[in-house]
Amino acid sequence: MPLTFVGLGTILYGIGMHLHLMHLNLVRQLQPESTDDQTSVPESDEQ
Repeated sequence: MPLTFVGLGTILYGIGMHLHLMHLNLVRQLQPESTDDQTSVPESDEQ
């Protein structure tokens, strides 16, 4: 019986972690991409 609760808890934890990571990825994609000007500077160092 306790193994049932452990299994269900693990499944719920996995679902929660999956949704959390999806939300972080979505927030990162929705952020304004004004920082591209700063990241384009190191591109000039290509050899």
